[in-house]
Amino acid sequence: MLAYFYTGGLFMWPIFFLFILSFGVMLEKLCYFLIYELDATAKFKMRLATLINANKDEEAKILCQKYKNTIAKTTIFVLENVNFKLDTKSQIDYTIEEAINDKVLNLEKHNWILAMCASISPQLGLLGTITGMIRSFAGLSGGVNAPEVAMGISEALYTTAAGLIVAIPCLAILLMINKKIDYILNDLNRTIGLFSRRIS
Repeated sequence: MLAYFYTGGLFMWPIFFLFILSFGVMLEKLCYFLIYELDATAKFKMRLATLINANKDEEAKILCQKYKNTIAKTTIFVLENVNFKLDTKSQIDYTIEEAINDKVLNLEKHNWILAMCASISPQLGLLGTITGMIRSFAGLSGGVNAPEVAMGISEALYTTAAGLIVAIPCLAILLMINKKIDYILNDLNRTIGLFSRRIS
């Protein structure tokens, strides 16, 4: 393993750092979606919608307290902070909007790290390619130095490959996470939107 880093040159180390960073974020996201969002079943969402439509707020709150997903947490927040009899429409709309925005920020937390790793890793690989080619051409000046040329080409190829190995999974995972977040937010807006019918 260390031989690859030695052959790949200086830029292999920041690429490796980005790999560790992105891998940590991927694990965090995987654990979050498996622990907190897996219980947002169709049965739960239908039951919650039925209770909200029937104005059974206390029962809806008790139901949501049994779940960990974003819809349940947001519903509890709205029910605890909104008085549909006394609050004005603007107050209710603001509270609902703040609740949704807070959950959006929570869902998207650390996504920027994956985006950064996906963007920077290939650029570092490209820099390694350039330095490797410079090294190869230096080996050709003043006579052919075959080992130096070979080392330069190896450095160029290793850093390019390492950058892409980090960037491609980051980009793929980021796209999947964003798709999952869109799905969660779509369900969240539909569910929380049921409260807006009371004030329309």
